[in-house]
Amino acid sequence: MRVQWDVDAVQKLLLSPHKLIGTEPWGSWIRDQGGLECIYARMRTLPLKDLHAQVLEVLLNQPGASVTLYQTQLGLERSAYHSRKKQLLLHLSQFLNTWESKTPTSRSEKPSLPIPMTSLIGRTNEVASVIRLLHEPSIRLLTLVGTGGVGKTRLALQVASELQHEFPDGVHFVALGGLFDATLFPSLLAQHFAIKEATTSIVEALKGYLRTKHLLIVLDNFEQLSDAALLLGEILDAAPALKFLVTSRRRLNLYGEQQYPVPMLPIPDAQIDLRPETLQAYDAIRLFCARAQAVDPHWRLDVANSAAVVAICTRLDGLPLALELAAARIALFPVETIRARLDARFELLTDGAINSPFRQRTLKALLDWSFELLNQQEQAVFMALGVFTNSGSVAAAEAVCATVIESGTSLPTILETLALNNLLMLEVRDDQLRFRMLETIATYAQEQIQNTHIYPELQNRHSRFYLDLAESIEPELTGTQQASWFNRLAMEYLNIRLALTWFIQDNQREAAERVCGALGRFWWVRGFLSEGRTLIKRVWQIPAEIAPHVAAKTLSSAGLLTYGQSNYAEAQLYYEECLRIRRNLGDIQGCSMMLNNLGIIAQMRCDYATARAYFEESLQIDRRSDNPKSIATVLSNLGNIAFEQGDAVNCLAYCEESLTIKRTLNDTWGTGNALINYATMLFYFVPETGSRIKALYDEGFEIMRQLQDAWGMARVFYHYGIMACAEGNSMPAYGYFKQSAELQLSLNDIRGLLNTLDGFWYLFLVLGRLDVAIRTQATVERFRAAYGIPNSPQLVVHHQAIFTQYLPEGLPEYPLSESEEWETLDLFADAVLAEAVRYVGA
Repeated sequence: MRVQWDVDAVQKLLLSPHKLIGTEPWGSWIRDQGGLECIYARMRTLPLKDLHAQVLEVLLNQPGASVTLYQTQLGLERSAYHSRKKQLLLHLSQFLNTWESKTPTSRSEKPSLPIPMTSLIGRTNEVASVIRLLHEPSIRLLTLVGTGGVGKTRLALQVASELQHEFPDGVHFVALGGLFDATLFPSLLAQHFAIKEATTSIVEALKGYLRTKHLLIVLDNFEQLSDAALLLGEILDAAPALKFLVTSRRRLNLYGEQQYPVPMLPIPDAQIDLRPETLQAYDAIRLFCARAQAVDPHWRLDVANSAAVVAICTRLDGLPLALELAAARIALFPVETIRARLDARFELLTDGAINSPFRQRTLKALLDWSFELLNQQEQAVFMALGVFTNSGSVAAAEAVCATVIESGTSLPTILETLALNNLLMLEVRDDQLRFRMLETIATYAQEQIQNTHIYPELQNRHSRFYLDLAESIEPELTGTQQASWFNRLAMEYLNIRLALTWFIQDNQREAAERVCGALGRFWWVRGFLSEGRTLIKRVWQIPAEIAPHVAAKTLSSAGLLTYGQSNYAEAQLYYEECLRIRRNLGDIQGCSMMLNNLGIIAQMRCDYATARAYFEESLQIDRRSDNPKSIATVLSNLGNIAFEQGDAVNCLAYCEESLTIKRTLNDTWGTGNALINYATMLFYFVPETGSRIKALYDEGFEIMRQLQDAWGMARVFYHYGIMACAEGNSMPAYGYFKQSAELQLSLNDIRGLLNTLDGFWYLFLVLGRLDVAIRTQATVERFRAAYGIPNSPQLVVHHQAIFTQYLPEGLPEYPLSESEEWETLDLFADAVLAEAVRYVGA
């Protein structure tokens, strides 16, 4: 969608985007561009003059702040600031009017590092030291260790930012603050990289994806996941070009780990010259002054207040978070009063937990003070936010905090007050206003609320809100905007999973099953098969009677996830029980869905007569109820059965009709899948229509690329390779098979990988390496038998024809040598790729 930008609209985009998001055509344009984060990220890459880029950075870092704050941070007079801002807005309007929509095409194009809200003060030596350690080839696991609030995260972000161009596959930041169950860490890491899980564990999928990657992964707040540390060692063993930069309050105790203790900021000694120009050499002083001026632009460090500032920084031991919290008080008290109140508070601490580290008591004292300076209403809201992971939407906060907010009080206003007090941050993500707390502060809020009488009610409000949210999003996951809804659900997933965990702990089985029913497709598409199955089985352990329609939906989710891990017998049991319940309920459409799923299970077992019977019964129901979307899905499956039985006429008719319906419904993913299916059937039954086949594959691939569907792209790469082999073009065939195999390894897609490895023996035949082709084909068949994944009968016929073409006298017996007895499929795949490179190059 094209819109015309003027200066006023650009100013709203930068400073008050909420005014545009709800207004057309701006809202649609913002969504088409990938959301505000993508727009802001692109703005930062524009070829602006330095003076304009500086203004842009200040505006983006602190949207909606006062003009006084902006001009102070830029060091400009008010008139100069307005002049530069106007010039910037003119330049941006010109750029925006020439932009075209840009859809990310790969994981690497997504912004991988969060943008800090404030500038880094000091830490020059620490940044250089950490970078130097990461440059050491022998150091692949570096842990930044230090107490809460010392600035580990900010240091890691700065290092990661400066190293972005040194890692070909990128630098990635993974926040762990909202995760406390170590068993879920693999799923969270896989979610970050959009790795889907197939027939084996998510751990294997992770190792498969990361094996060939040269990247840096920053893991923030690892201390609560100590039981997951061993996984980092496994990943490092599997991925020799990968490095981890970890922040934690304690070391991981892994072999090969290099620690880097993050120090406090330097503070002046007792005999220091108190002149401001001398004090500015100390990072603790500079940080305090910068944050003080952020809340009161007129405040300055001078001879009159320098002694009090030195005393505060010394009392707080140079702890960055404590300094920021203290500086936020400048808006309320003179610096001398802050010093006096700190002195009184630390005297009270001497009778407290003397066995806790002093720096922890320092931070606790500051948090206590910050909390007590809030009014009663602000305190209530701050504590209520402790039931979230450490972030959430303002809409969610309004729902949860409704019970603690007095009539006529505005929650956004309270959140702004908390933000001004450095107790949380407000940010816009995917066109939503959200709050986020630092992990240390979120933990403090949780401690404050957990022992109150209102805690259970707040937990329940939180869980009910996210249950409703999950159920409201679920139908959108199959709609025309499904990609954006999957991203929305992913953004809320930690809180939804927290809600599910609370329902389980509180023995609320029906609510827990409703969450599982709503998340089934999300778990499937995003690849969290093991996590979903584990959570469902925990729910099933709760003794309770639940509504039949709720039970049926959970069984459907369980069947889908179990099928995805190739456990067809167990998946069939779930689907059959779900079908029984839905028949009793008279849920005709639900019955059709289960019949279709049971048909797919029979198809995977090569029981085509049973599969056809299920599909035809499902199709009859869909035609009677006039459900075109489901009709198209079943037609595609009937096309697959006809293909396996060599019925070209019906196969092509089914696939073409399915494609026509999907196009009519504007079902993006369904259209892409139907295009690929139809092209494949034409390739095997009408190969002379080569140009049409290629056009269908190209269109299907483009859809899958836009949706970032790695499975779909891998399928097309495989078929591109087969087509290249059929034409005798070995070099492009190798490239296509390589891309397909790499995607399938990252997805742990066993069935797809076995098909692609069959493509490689075809390539070896084209290259004249008959012995290698035969060994490869025999090894693939051995793995098929081991996994219980038989080849398609129609493909077996096709493969026999290929071998007959190259070996007219028949396939010779070729015993497998010891070197072909590979322990794992991925090792075998790596060897095949290496061998293919050698022969293609020759």
